[in-house]
Amino acid sequence: FAPIKIKKEQIGRRDTFTPAEYKKITEYFKTWCSGKECKDEKEKYYRETIRDFFLILSNTGMRFGELKQLTWEDIKGMEDTKDDRGWKIKLVQIHIRPETSKHRQTRYITSRDGEYFDRVRKRVEDNPQNPATNPDDFVFTSYEGQELPRRQMDAGWKDLMEKTGFANYKERKLQYYSLRHYAISLRLRNPE
Repeated sequence: FAPIKIKKEQIGRRDTFTPAEYKKITEYFKTWCSGKECKDEKEKYYRETIRDFFLILSNTGMRFGELKQLTWEDIKGMEDTKDDRGWKIKLVQIHIRPETSKHRQTRYITSRDGEYFDRVRKRVEDNPQNPATNPDDFVFTSYEGQELPRRQMDAGWKDLMEKTGFANYKERKLQYYSLRHYAISLRLRNPE
């Protein structure tokens, strides 16, 4: 085969977060989702939803559309166990359906931080406007229980990026998909 010749400026590089930047954002979630910052119940719901979406993407390496279209029946199991250090963790097994996968193939993901799914379910169950916990309901829904609006997700991302000091997030091409790259980078650094 002839070698592929691609100039550096032709590569469609996507930036991701450094561990320090990621830590800055995750620590800010406590403030961003607090009652002090969110006086409105609906705004608090969306911020907490975006927080959990962010955390699940960065831990599972899923694509945005795969997580957005995930249903409760796609959560195939959870298991309480311990990691190498003896710390308690909750593993979750997720089924990615072919119709939601980029390559139209079924795959399964096992990831730590299953408690994020527990937190999402509790938030949905506690919301009288949103009873979306049937097996075929989406995991991430609007306040009213419908499909989560992309505009709401994008507005939340913009707000989060600006409030955590990433005013240049558009130039750096930091977006939800960057969290997939972050997850993969972490696994390469620490494969266990």
